[in-house]
Amino acid sequence: MRDMLRKSRQNRGWSIRDTAEKTGITKSQYHNIELGRANPNPEEAKVICDILNLEFGSAFPEMIQIYQKEVEIRSVLVSGIHPNAM
Repeated sequence: MRDMLRKSRQNRGWSIRDTAEKTGITKSQYHNIELGRANPNPEEAKVICDILNLEFGSAFPEMIQIYQKEVEIRSVLVSGIHPNAM
């Protein structure tokens, strides 16, 4: 569960529906994101963090790891050299 999202939302007095409307995400999708059952795409995550005034890395730390892996993969594809081989 992403307690930080829930606490921030509740501190503002917003319901799940209110937050979903402010983010442009469906109520069901936002609820699943808050429960940790679903991950937002990068744009949705940014909007959620912006409206709840949260740091991206604190709210979605698992996504930071995913992005770091993607950067490593792209680096390998572009350079042809695996980072561990350096």
